Amino acid sequence: MKLAVLVLCAALLSAPLWAATAPGAPASPKIMSQRTLNINNWTITCTNYGPFVDGGFWGGPSYNYIYGAGLWVGGFNATDTMVAVGYNPNSGQHETGPANPYTWDFSNYLTDSVSRLYLSTDPNDLAAWPLRDSLNNPIIISVQDGFAAVSDENPAFVFSGEQRLNIRYYQQSFAWNYGGAGDLVIFYFSLINPNPDTLRRIYAGPCVDADIGNEAGSAANDLTSFDYTRNLAFQYQTTPEPGWPVTGVVGCRFFESPVNNYYDTVWVVDNQYPHGIAPGQQLGLTAMKIFTIDVDPATDSERYLVLQGYDYNTMVMDAYDETGDDVPGDKRFVMVSGPFDLAPGDTATICVGVMAALDTTILKILSDSAQSVYNTYVGAGGAPPDVAPVSEMRARNQPNPFTRTTTINYQLTRPGLVSLKVYNVTGQLVRTLVDGTSPSAASPRGEGRVGSVSWDGRDERGRMAAAGVYLYQLRAGDKALTRKMVLLR
Repeated sequence: MKLAVLVLCAALLSAPLWAATAPGAPASPKIMSQRTLNINNWTITCTNYGPFVDGGFWGGPSYNYIYGAGLWVGGFNATDTMVAVGYNPNSGQHETGPANPYTWDFSNYLTDSVSRLYLSTDPNDLAAWPLRDSLNNPIIISVQDGFAAVSDENPAFVFSGEQRLNIRYYQQSFAWNYGGAGDLVIFYFSLINPNPDTLRRIYAGPCVDADIGNEAGSAANDLTSFDYTRNLAFQYQTTPEPGWPVTGVVGCRFFESPVNNYYDTVWVVDNQYPHGIAPGQQLGLTAMKIFTIDVDPATDSERYLVLQGYDYNTMVMDAYDETGDDVPGDKRFVMVSGPFDLAPGDTATICVGVMAALDTTILKILSDSAQSVYNTYVGAGGAPPDVAPVSEMRARNQPNPFTRTTTINYQLTRPGLVSLKVYNVTGQLVRTLVDGTSPSAASPRGEGRVGSVSWDGRDERGRMAAAGVYLYQLRAGDKALTRKMVLLR
């Protein structure tokens, strides 16, 4: 499996899984849980009260890559427009809180031992695991699962002057430390409407404060961009960060989004990328809006306008904010999927992949691979295949840099279908070198199968490629490995 994943899957929350309940858990003095997700290259503080990221880094303890992130859900109830804020990037506050996963009661959220964030790597949590099969066995999908129930129904957390949308959601986490899984995390939420009335024209998605390096004061130099065809938003830098060997890129991608449940086409209004979404189709990334610490939406009405794709200051509708590359700064973004309706008792799911890479090109390729794996294994509710650690999947090209031809040698842990493709720095496919061929030669030390293929610097049509940096990606099953090479002329 090439993911490190945090997921909540609606299929896991169906009636058979709740048919058996877990044994009692030990009492906890404070159930406003903060737990550390640390099974791979990410170290993330996750909570059961709204911020699914309450501080996190990738690559080392001094590499602060996500200061905070939380789900925003906005919509109409019978009388008004409201937004449930899982994380306010300006204040760090939240309008959501813990709930009992069996009853959704929130009145004893500080003392109810059931209303906590569970991690499968904690023996006490595993003994009390809420998700169970018909034989009362805990349902564990990954190396480190997590689970929590969250809602905005507790009046103790509502911002002054605001109202409650009354939305509930389950949050589950999956994380792997093998199969290329170290640089990706997925957050999946199952939204539930407990109201007697339909919640209408809902927009939902994560609000992310991604700090690449040092974003304090005048040092703030982040840039933000998006790829709506990939349902991807990302934050990065173009200038070196003093004291850091490398900064990298953080991206968020919708792996799954609610569907258009209207009879009519939903139209995304944007000055560059207008498009329509037919009934029954996933909505995907319908808006990506950017704001800074100095200017951010402060009320529910302003937040809802942002979720729709408006600039709430000018009231101009422009779904995708293309200005994120213009001026560096301490930026935050909200990526949105909507609108959709949620009838009483109905559920909608949102899955967001959070990933890190060394540059934007690798990030885009990683996000494509992750989407494919999600579709095959996680989205279908299945467990990942039993694959060997990524360290046993190797690839290297020589010479590098090269002028005419380079040879890519690779090793797999076992025979199987394999592809090897070359991409340019914009993520476009240049040449497919291997597709569906299983290497037959055993490695000298019996560690698996080895293969070798040469690239002569030409594209699929036989034309000479321009000098520059290229990427080659080796895929075998659900694993992938990406490397750089430089073509000189």
